[in-house]
Amino acid sequence: MGTTTEDTSWVAELSNITDYVYVADNSSAPFHPPENKGHETMIYLSYIIDHYNNLSDTTIFTHGGREAWHNNDLQDFNLVRMISSLSDAHVNHVGYFNLRCHWESGCPDHMKPFATDHEDRGEEQRFATAWAEIHGPEIPVPEVLGTACCAQFAASRDAIRAVPLKKWLHYREWLLNTPLEDDISGRVWEFVWQFVLTGQAVVCPAVEHCYCGGYGLCFQDDGELSAWLVLKEVEELAKEVHKDMKEREWMGTGAIDYRLWQKIQRPMLKLLRKAELRGQDPSERRRLSGEARGIRRRT
Repeated sequence: MGTTTEDTSWVAELSNITDYVYVADNSSAPFHPPENKGHETMIYLSYIIDHYNNLSDTTIFTHGGREAWHNNDLQDFNLVRMISSLSDAHVNHVGYFNLRCHWESGCPDHMKPFATDHEDRGEEQRFATAWAEIHGPEIPVPEVLGTACCAQFAASRDAIRAVPLKKWLHYREWLLNTPLEDDISGRVWEFVWQFVLTGQAVVCPAVEHCYCGGYGLCFQDDGELSAWLVLKEVEELAKEVHKDMKEREWMGTGAIDYRLWQKIQRPMLKLLRKAELRGQDPSERRRLSGEARGIRRRT
């Protein structure tokens, strides 16, 4: 999805996919929603309704920008890298797969409809009413809901079509008619997608399981992944220090580069390469993704 101000040309770099770029604010575009409302939710619902009878094995729902803070750290926050390495087999195994592996923010219990202290999060204050309108009184409002930020995910054909088309039409009618502001209605649905597609209020697989099963980056455990992330933070800090020192002319332009490579980049690359190699081994990938024991979700 995108808007007329977003550059979505990066989609052309993806091979082996059929792309449908819905433009939210241009009714003359080849693909567009009936109304620009509810942010990405209106686009996603419209795509499902438009293509319900000819869905691919896997459908990937994303925003229009190539890079964003809520994309994955290990893939340079880049959707091209994420989508290119995404495992269709894993998506079909779990049904719903949030493209973001990291829990911040959204997991494990970000949405608490009955909390008394809402910390100025307007979506929580109105979530229970919205839920009842979306699902009806027969499905009670969960005490907590959680899934990783920010409404970018993949879903299998079976998961989407397990929900009757008339339900999807109902969901879009709700969005078209709700008096909620766009940001609130879209935010509500950010914590509804995983329930609609899995029946679970909380879908927060372990970060290392997400990377392994979804992308083939299989670290031995959370500690090994954490080590890479710490090194990444140190690298970013070193780059800032290096930039500052260059601007102040305290050092030559290349004085810190070799040290960066030796102390930070080489261990990072070593950890990442080992993770990639494990991901190429089907038995290791199955073991380290949690699939051998069932996908671990915290509910």
